[in-house]
Amino acid sequence: MKIRHLFHTCLFLGLSATLSADTFQMKDGSTIEGHVLREDDVSYVLEVQVTKSIKDERTIAKADVRSIEREQADLKAFEAIQPLLPTPDLLTADEYGQRIRAVEKFLSDHRGSSRSKIAREMLAKLKSEANEVLAGGIKMNGKIVPPADYRANAYEIDARIQEARIRALIKGGNLLGALRNFSEMDRDFRNTTAHQEVLPLVTQAINSYLAEVSQTLAGFDARMRERQVGLERMSSADRVSTEAAIKEETAELEARLKAEKDGKV
Repeated sequence: MKIRHLFHTCLFLGLSATLSADTFQMKDGSTIEGHVLREDDVSYVLEVQVTKSIKDERTIAKADVRSIEREQADLKAFEAIQPLLPTPDLLTADEYGQRIRAVEKFLSDHRGSSRSKIAREMLAKLKSEANEVLAGGIKMNGKIVPPADYRANAYEIDARIQEARIRALIKGGNLLGALRNFSEMDRDFRNTTAHQEVLPLVTQAINSYLAEVSQTLAGFDARMRERQVGLERMSSADRVSTEAAIKEETAELEARLKAEKDGKV
């Protein structure tokens, strides 16, 4: 069976349990969302999200609070795992395992949740699909292809896998990655329907990539001059370290270029 590789956005990242955030309706009409870290007879100490990555503590007087809307931690946690189904095409067994563990964690952390039944159904579905993949099947076009069907049509299915990979890369803006994958597809699956169907899209990608390269080259000399000016303005020590970094990066690029030429990429 041909080894399949696709990169999927990992929705389960950040699914770990968090403190529940409460909404405080203040008497002046404002609202404050935060986690209660501690409280005493006269005030609450809240952890508030200032930006996506910055948190701060804020103390508010109980006398200034009109009402508190308590967040249900289980519902928030369920919102995080809900997108794990339906699964995208071509997930690997490891990727299924990550999704399964995320749902199992929800069920363990929120045993009495009103969403437990749905989560158990999700878990059963994920495990069913994972077992098919472990046995040699794949998911294509939203449906599981059983191992026997895959083996009977492996050439055409592998071509479709390449096509799906190329379309995903182009959609994500990775034109060079898409063209590299097409070079493999053109070598291995030239006589397939999938190759014919993706060819017009690849032609568009080539034209777009050539335009990007032309634009990059047009500004190359100016960028080199700017870099040289920047180096001249540095202290001797900074210039030496920066030039060493540039030299190392250039060597890596030249090595990769040689490897790709040798591999006829």
